[in-house]
Amino acid sequence: MIYICNNVYIDESIIKFKGIRSSKPGGQNVNKVSSGIHLQYDLNGYKYPDWFINNINRIGKKYISVEGILNIKSILYRTQHKNKKEAVRRMVELFRKSVKREKKRI
Repeated sequence: MIYICNNVYIDESIIKFKGIRSSKPGGQNVNKVSSGIHLQYDLNGYKYPDWFINNINRIGKKYISVEGILNIKSILYRTQHKNKKEAVRRMVELFRKSVKREKKRI
């Protein structure tokens, strides 16, 4: 589990990783090796507070499908290991932005 705040965690056991081919130039190897990563995380797999779901849907709307699946692709690096770490880092960053609640204006 990756702790974000009081009752918001990322359950690492339900993160799915899939290797994808990078679309970046990289020589002959780019056509043979799936060095990119596609991360999928089901937001319905854990009971998150409603305010958090609203925030993450608003902030990360381009990453979340209609079914509530968070999709992040990383093709920044030439190795799957580094791309996997980058995808998880971006996911944690999105979660941290989403736990910040806006103060109500009077």
